[in-house]
Amino acid sequence: MHDYPPLVSGALQLLFRHFSQRQEVLQAFKQVQLLVTSQDIDNYKQIKQDLDQLRSIVEKSELWVYKGQGPDEAADVTTGENEHKKKEEGRSKSSKPESTSSYNYRVVKEILLRLSKLCVQESILVRKSRKQQQRLLRNMGAHAVVLELLQIPYEKAEDIRMQEIMKLAHEFLQNFCAGNQQNQALLHKHINLFLNPGILEAVTMQHIFMNNFQLCSEINERVVQHFVHCIETHGRNVQYIKFLQTIVKAEGKFIKKCQDMVMAELVNAGEDVLVFYNDRASFQTLVQMMRSERDRMDENSALMYHIHLVELLAVCTEGKNVYTEIKCNSLLPLDDIVRVVTHEDCIPEVKIAYINFLNHCYVDTEVEMKEIYTSNHMWKLFENFLVDICRLVS
Repeated sequence: MHDYPPLVSGALQLLFRHFSQRQEVLQAFKQVQLLVTSQDIDNYKQIKQDLDQLRSIVEKSELWVYKGQGPDEAADVTTGENEHKKKEEGRSKSSKPESTSSYNYRVVKEILLRLSKLCVQESILVRKSRKQQQRLLRNMGAHAVVLELLQIPYEKAEDIRMQEIMKLAHEFLQNFCAGNQQNQALLHKHINLFLNPGILEAVTMQHIFMNNFQLCSEINERVVQHFVHCIETHGRNVQYIKFLQTIVKAEGKFIKKCQDMVMAELVNAGEDVLVFYNDRASFQTLVQMMRSERDRMDENSALMYHIHLVELLAVCTEGKNVYTEIKCNSLLPLDDIVRVVTHEDCIPEVKIAYINFLNHCYVDTEVEMKEIYTSNHMWKLFENFLVDICRLVS
């Protein structure tokens, strides 16, 4: 036997398998999910039916997705045709039949909504993850089918219905990994699908890394560079900044590696990304934005971008990071902080962001900032705080 290597190898594998079969069984049992209640069983049946239908529709997407000649002209052959015909039989003869293309758009939308609702329980005050249902969806491979759906080519500028489906697909993935580190790790394997300038992709990326210390600790420069580059080339969207905020702090812990990476990329990008209102003319622009109700309400306004940027810099200096503290000192000097905070038109959102930055960059620091103790800046701020307190209590 020893003269025939394949036989030797096979025999050894059999021996190893024989002595490890107990461990294999125990590991298999860990993957078993018991459907205890009748609701769990109903959910399983509905998910299986939805995924079978969705998988088949996705596989035949070229037959029904709009290609510029109008969805009604697409070939009338696709999954769900039998169900479609049954529904059409029950309709009034005078009503216009629904095209197969329109039917598939509608069915995919309904399935995504159902799957998404299973992942989270929402109320007026609380949004809670449903771990049992998230696990069931994971075990049944729901995420894999939705990831395939996201890769369907379509006319992005014209196909409004497909845009809506893509939005719902991203919302499902976001709910699928909400507060669930196993599902986050599962989607993390596919992050290359989300490394494009799309805002939906940025939100999904944020949910994949959200409050997951391990994934944030393992992030590489390429991902950080991608989002900073998106700000440079595709506009100062708040969502790009929110992603960067997510990866520098997770589970209440600061990640120095990410703080350093984010700060380095922001500084390298320069004025295209780092927007401050330091000079006299630009400061008046900031004042006008703070006076504008529209700028305060618009999540993607220049004002909101500036607020989130200052918040990002503050998070990058939390935990006494001397490298980021030095960089931030040069970006936003103490004089500019006091000028903004003490201005009569300074709104609470701006004031909170600036004071938080002041605390982490100038007060609670690795290297003592003597400027804090040798100038009148802090006394001016304290006087301003007293005015705010008096205004609040009166």
